[in-house]
Amino acid sequence: DTKDVVVLNVSGTVMVTKRSTLQTAEGSVLAQQFDDTKWTEQGCNTPCVKEWAPDDVTAWAAHIYGIPEDVSSILKENKITGCELLALKKDGLMMLGITRTGTLCLLLEEIKM
Repeated sequence: DTKDVVVLNVSGTVMVTKRSTLQTAEGSVLAQQFDDTKWTEQGCNTPCVKEWAPDDVTAWAAHIYGIPEDVSSILKENKITGCELLALKKDGLMMLGITRTGTLCLLLEEIKM
């Protein structure tokens, strides 16, 4: 079942596994994190990026290390959705007013993840 597939970002490396694999060591902290009670609360209720509303995009941008606060404000002002975020490239970000090279690179790297 696809809802039991877990996508993890481990230090920038994206890994995909099944929830059952993470539960093989019964009683471990990892197994507890992915047990049925917590999985229902945390895992399945989180919308995928394509389904994000502008407020979700704003919150995401606000939590990226090294990104200035004004970036999340720009995304909010333009009501950028998750689907639009995934489609943004350098030119689109620049059209929104995000022009600093370092910020563009950080943001584009985060969008790829």
